[in-house]
Amino acid sequence: MAQILNVIKTQWALLFIIALATFLRFFHIDFQSLWLDELHTMVEADPSEPWSVLFHHLNCCDQHPPLHFVAERLSFQIFGHTALVARAVSAIAGILTVYVMFRLGRELKSDRLGLIMALFTAINYYAIFYSQEARGYIFALLFAAWSMLYLIRLIKSPNRKNAIYYALTALGLLYSHYFSLFVAVAQAVIAVIFLLDEPKESRKNLFIHLCVAGGAIAAGYLPWLPFLLSMSKIESFWIAPPSDDFFQTYFLNYFGDSKLLLLPLLVLLISYVVHVVIKNQKSSNEPLKNEPANLLLVVGLVWIVVSFMIPYWRSLMVVPMLFPRYTIIVLPVIIAFLGYGVIALKQRVIQAVLVILVVMFSFSDLLLVKHYYTAPSKTQFREMNAYLAENNEENYPMINERTEFQNQYFMKLYNIQSEVLSGGKVDQINRILESSELKGFWVFRAHGDEEIPADVRTRLLDQYAVAKQQEFFLGSLELFVLKSEFMYLEITHDKGFVEGKGSVLSDNGVRAIWDNSDIESLPFSLEKGKYTIVVYANGTPAQGEFPHLILKVDGKQVGDFFVKEQMADYSFEFEYNPEQAADVTLTLEMDNDFYSEGEGDKNAFVERVIFRR
Repeated sequence: MAQILNVIKTQWALLFIIALATFLRFFHIDFQSLWLDELHTMVEADPSEPWSVLFHHLNCCDQHPPLHFVAERLSFQIFGHTALVARAVSAIAGILTVYVMFRLGRELKSDRLGLIMALFTAINYYAIFYSQEARGYIFALLFAAWSMLYLIRLIKSPNRKNAIYYALTALGLLYSHYFSLFVAVAQAVIAVIFLLDEPKESRKNLFIHLCVAGGAIAAGYLPWLPFLLSMSKIESFWIAPPSDDFFQTYFLNYFGDSKLLLLPLLVLLISYVVHVVIKNQKSSNEPLKNEPANLLLVVGLVWIVVSFMIPYWRSLMVVPMLFPRYTIIVLPVIIAFLGYGVIALKQRVIQAVLVILVVMFSFSDLLLVKHYYTAPSKTQFREMNAYLAENNEENYPMINERTEFQNQYFMKLYNIQSEVLSGGKVDQINRILESSELKGFWVFRAHGDEEIPADVRTRLLDQYAVAKQQEFFLGSLELFVLKSEFMYLEITHDKGFVEGKGSVLSDNGVRAIWDNSDIESLPFSLEKGKYTIVVYANGTPAQGEFPHLILKVDGKQVGDFFVKEQMADYSFEFEYNPEQAADVTLTLEMDNDFYSEGEGDKNAFVERVIFRR
């Protein structure tokens, strides 16, 4: 107990930073749905499948080194095949990264530098985001920092222990992401630079231990070489060619594209550069490894330049491959530069002000600008499949053109038995229209899957009615059912409403209600009986409240509802039992209109209304 209390007393700042990092990485870790890339992890690391299936996917389709996938697979076997387990693996790696960054800072200069680097890592947007994602990028960040730590230790103190630890952490990096190969080249260049700078009497010892480490790394990576060679044959990729200003773009991306953070970050980088310049105005015979600022400068510049320029040149000459998240391997260097920029300032007050600004602006961007923990930012596959499971009593088949493979996980989770009609969406719809055999089918759109073309949709709606429709973040679901099977009457935005009531927005396919007014249908006949009235609508909010609509038939209220931002269907039961036959009318009235510049404009948009028997 005394030892524990002593650790708390002496390391309270580090413990606080690690506790903060733990909270930021586990809080609402399961709030966002798994998105496309994470679903690759879930499907490929499925513990019910043979290990050979995982390695087949890593070779053919989802080309990544295996470390993260193996860690996920083993975790699934022990704790269950769930999103929470998948992301917890990354969160734990993210927390460990914070501690390793402390150790790296301490190795470079001091505990103070280590604490600042750990704090900056704990609150960094990229480090948090990829600690809550079931992909291997946080492993790349962890082992990039860890291998840098042991490379510096090996350069400073060449011995067997440091050589082994460096080899192990470098292998961890190589097995985390293919961009680590560029870091390996950078580390080789760094080793040569420091070997040449080493005093002659100790150069042989450093050379031997660098060779031991290099040999161990080469031998350890040899089993994965066939996979690497297969991946290197890729001649086309989804990534666009990089622009000339990619580094500025990526730098901002590492910090959540926060313009607020830019000023204090630039001040800290300038502080570090000025410190190095002033320090090097005085001649010194000390080896680079004994000058912390110069040590970091050499390691950092080589690390960044090599890690960026090789993929940049290859992107221009062979196939585009440079993408922000792949370069997470340079983040430890950038954070080290920023941390050193803090301690390079002489005045502790100025140091404190800049650290506080970085922390304050980081939290402001995370919580108030991005609403990171409360607003959806990933494709809502989970919500889409939950909706499908609840609303597919007839077990209609589904068209899923873009994400059929990835969506297997959620279909299995929600026990969705629908047949997936493979192939292009338009081709499938044309086949359905030609045969007219299907009573109904779903269209599942996600991850940039385009809408049904207007001409195809027009032909489709001649035979089928939209029975259910739900918009999700970066996705949508529509259920089309044969009109003969489903619909008694349909009133669309441009057919069946009184002209002059609301505004027809043809490009959007809706009729708008701009103020406290209503839209009214033309009179129509209705047989005696029970109906379900389905209204398809959405709207824009003001003061945090969405439009409120009242549904009436012949002036009598049937129901009321608040619309949502995404198009959705709202159902109401209605029994029509007139004393004598007569035509009826339907109205939709908005009663809570509000507009104020800066606070929003409440508007409702109605796509159509359907009467079902």
